[in-house]
Amino acid sequence: MHGYEIMEEIFERTKGLWRPGPSAVYPTLTWLEEKGYIEEAEGQVKGEKARRPYQITEKGREALRDYEKFKSEWLENISALREVWW
Repeated sequence: MHGYEIMEEIFERTKGLWRPGPSAVYPTLTWLEEKGYIEEAEGQVKGEKARRPYQITEKGREALRDYEKFKSEWLENISALREVWW
């Protein structure tokens, strides 16, 4: 998936509530690549504009798993607090 596809995917997944621009997406992709979370993928289609497709790395998958665990624990803690306060 290349940067423009990512922008469109975010727009669709947020049901049109957010359309990130290139100034948000491309620096983030650069940062993710520098950290080793994504890498350039093979597969530019002939005749297509020069676009860099990206794919997630194993390090990126591990970071996502860690984030999902953190998010799950955080939501459990918030639920416990709600039971106490409400």
